[in-house]
Amino acid sequence: MLGDDYNSKLTRYVDVAGETDTKKDDKTAKQFKQAEENQRQYASSVQQFRQTYNKYQTAKENGNDERARELARQLGRLQSQINHTGNNLTKNYKNISNTTQADLQKEVGTVHNITQNVTQQQIEIQEQEFTETELTTDVDTNEIAYRDPLEVSGQLTSDNGTELADRTVLLKLHSGRVITTKTAEDGTFSFVARPRTLPLGSNTVTVQYAPRNSSVYLGSNSTINVSVYQTESTIELQNTTKTAAYNETVNVSGRVTAVDRGVTNVPVAVFVDGVQITTVNTTENGSFAASAALPAKIDPGSKDIRVTLPLSEQALASTNATAPLTVQPTATTLNITNVNRAGQQLMIRGALATAPGEPVPNKIIALRLNGQQLTTVMTDAHGQFSANITIPEATINSDTSTAKLLALYSGRGTNLNKSQARSQVQLPVSNNESDGLFSQTAYLLVSLLGLGLLGIVALMRTGLLTRDSDTDSTPSETTASPSPGNTEQDPKPEPEPDQFAETLLDRASSALADGNREQAVELAYAAVRDSLTETVDVDPKATHWEFYTACQEADIADENLERLADLTEAYEHAAFAATDTSSRVAETAIEHATSLVETRS
Repeated sequence: MLGDDYNSKLTRYVDVAGETDTKKDDKTAKQFKQAEENQRQYASSVQQFRQTYNKYQTAKENGNDERARELARQLGRLQSQINHTGNNLTKNYKNISNTTQADLQKEVGTVHNITQNVTQQQIEIQEQEFTETELTTDVDTNEIAYRDPLEVSGQLTSDNGTELADRTVLLKLHSGRVITTKTAEDGTFSFVARPRTLPLGSNTVTVQYAPRNSSVYLGSNSTINVSVYQTESTIELQNTTKTAAYNETVNVSGRVTAVDRGVTNVPVAVFVDGVQITTVNTTENGSFAASAALPAKIDPGSKDIRVTLPLSEQALASTNATAPLTVQPTATTLNITNVNRAGQQLMIRGALATAPGEPVPNKIIALRLNGQQLTTVMTDAHGQFSANITIPEATINSDTSTAKLLALYSGRGTNLNKSQARSQVQLPVSNNESDGLFSQTAYLLVSLLGLGLLGIVALMRTGLLTRDSDTDSTPSETTASPSPGNTEQDPKPEPEPDQFAETLLDRASSALADGNREQAVELAYAAVRDSLTETVDVDPKATHWEFYTACQEADIADENLERLADLTEAYEHAAFAATDTSSRVAETAIEHATSLVETRS
């Protein structure tokens, strides 16, 4: 057996090679590690063989033949392991010799001699303890399908021709499927096997005699080559859930059949709106019953439950069945549970749950301060979230001593309704002595987001209507007055604010029809800003989120605030995000804007 000296040598090789940088040395280090692991396994198996061999000799001396045969089978399994690991170890030694020029012939010879001795001992034990068997098989045809099953007949005998009765014979098919039978008095047996998941085309199945550990007989096997072709299958749904909301159970039951027979033990996958929610296997008569909680990522509305046999190029053809399901939206509650401020740092804690109080995990929460989004966080497994954020300098240097904290869950792409929570934050005292100039600069930077929108409104007003004016106008002007002494014809009057908003909405619809989704969203948002100018007391240069915050303080209905929040998010994405706006988002934005303008009218 290999000694500690060689173990130490191998370890040194690994350490030295591992410290170098070249790929060749990395490969060498890998060879050393493989040799070290194989040597460890080899030594362990040899030791187990010797210990088991001693127990075998003790059983023989005590006349316990049944125990001796059990130990003899263990020795056979250990001998196979020693053979396999010894071959790998010998290859490792030869590779190391070729790479490092180290002389490992002595080690190779040691492994060879040990393996040969173990093999010889096992041969002697096997001849002394066991009788060999012969397994013969025959099939009617090698072309099989579910409708044309494999029919195997055969006989089990000892090596001298004795028929072996009441012995267990196995038919091993694909994916661990095993069919078991017993031999008759004359040693004969038969199988009928309908392939279900065997791949189409050529396959090999095995018939095996697996004796008990105490048996005097050795095992034997026979292989059969078959060619598999496909059979159509059907899924019949019996009971399905009609209506479900988030985390409620969706139940589906039915039966899988082929050639008017229930198909046993095949997988059945259940999907809702393309999202897989569970997989079950059929029972003996082909029936199945599946239950799973409805996930959040399925939109509310009329959907389909789709049940499928998820097979591809296999003995049974894939098939589908569908049933209607109405997915209902679920109200959520978002809470800010704790807000602590340390200087300019805010520590925010909160939780998202369904209205009944069930935690909602893995959902994104947006955190905004005075309308400016500072960060997003994800709820944990208990629906809770936390964030540590820095209060922006512009907020600290504003004219107010407090700021409005908003936590928002959009619910987008789910069956969960949006929700939000608000809190008041006491701002730290500004350390900036030149407060006026700094505040104006910060305010200007914060206001830049709104300038693009104001430009749209201004250009639309001047572009849609023909008017002349000798006076300069600003984007926030809604009327024009002629200069004193102007002898030209008075300009045409501008439309009323709601008329102008409707014009913007028409332009938004036209932009969407032309495929200009970002422009459509921006025009829809501009229409709402224009429509609400008399209702909301806000600086025309306010950013989109500052405008939304002002609307929260105004006398605007909650459902309209929700529409405005969605529209504001869509506008932010359309105006500033790098990714394209989807048609669905643009259509929804125009719908919300139209509703808001009509409500204002």
